Amino acid sequence: MIRIRHSHRPRRGGTLAGTAGFTLVELLVVIAIIGTLVGLLLPAVQSAREAARRSACTNNLKQLALASQNHHDAKQSLPPIGGGTCCWSSGGPKNNGGRRSAYIEMLPFMDGVTMYDQIIAGGSGQPAGGPYGYDSWTVWNQAPNMLRCPSDAASSQTNPAGFNYVLCLGDATGRHTPGASITDGNKYHIGRGMWLMAAYDKTVSPVVQKTFGAKYKDCTDGLSKTILLSERVRSPLGQDVRRNAQTATGSTRVKDGIAVIDPNLCRTTASGGFYNNGQTYKITSGVRWTDGIGENIGFTTVLAPNSASCSSDSTATPNGAWFQLSANSEHGSGVMVAFADGSVQWIGDDISASVVNSGPVNTSTTPTTYGIWGALGSKAGGENFNLN
Repeated sequence: MIRIRHSHRPRRGGTLAGTAGFTLVELLVVIAIIGTLVGLLLPAVQSAREAARRSACTNNLKQLALASQNHHDAKQSLPPIGGGTCCWSSGGPKNNGGRRSAYIEMLPFMDGVTMYDQIIAGGSGQPAGGPYGYDSWTVWNQAPNMLRCPSDAASSQTNPAGFNYVLCLGDATGRHTPGASITDGNKYHIGRGMWLMAAYDKTVSPVVQKTFGAKYKDCTDGLSKTILLSERVRSPLGQDVRRNAQTATGSTRVKDGIAVIDPNLCRTTASGGFYNNGQTYKITSGVRWTDGIGENIGFTTVLAPNSASCSSDSTATPNGAWFQLSANSEHGSGVMVAFADGSVQWIGDDISASVVNSGPVNTSTTPTTYGIWGALGSKAGGENFNLN
């Protein structure tokens, strides 16, 4: 008889014979390999996510440009950036204060007919057409999703009225405030870009709105060479803090306005995407989508994308008559812009944007002094340039 002898000696590595297993060294090697792979894949995943968010942002701009075109086709003009009924009065009956934003007028052309009808009807203690454009009202406190860019870090905030897409006011640093009377002195403040501020005839009662939005026929530079909309990062703070002046620290990102009118001085208020310590700035842009004040809903093509923004007013209210508001985004070194012909393009921070201060008022047909970026903002400057 043949006997089979079993050995009970342990194998090398410390495990018993016939038992499969890993040594501690092997386990550590596997963990290291997995960690390395995760480290390599995570940036690719993040990049893919940002690409998807940027694509959604691009699509939103495209849809807003189409809504603008449809409004123009139906009404024979774009809406004013701020309009509606006018004007603010202490203790008087509520109206829009001349500040009902262009986005309200565009609602029927951006799948918002129901909300638009509710606003026009009034109710809940508010007049037909709604209250002041900056007021809270349950009917319009939630901004349409189309107005929000998913790349914005502020998109998870609790301010439901915040928004990310702003209207191009051209390359003039001067804009009159809402509810202004029509005068020879202010008529050119509103003529550089594709979006105009409504003016009113205050000699009659009730006050009558006299000027409306721009017409495409006024865009003699060409619709494909004139910017309609772009992006602007919302303030990381809530909707009510726009009425407070803030002091910048080294961690204050370039999102809101410094009280400087001259573009050359404005440019020196920040470096590396952050305001310099001690600068005073205010929360104004992207706060409430229904408020048609220029500092909230507009931008200018004076300083290059992702530059500092400046205003003539550093006080609590967002009513600066003169300002430079730069387009900015969370996409990196540039912004997405929609042109008046409906196309959407990427514009880098390095676009030509000279900062020769031409003063606060430019007539609508004066060539820009702010490089290609300024030329893209003006609709009738007559500039000759090649974007590519």
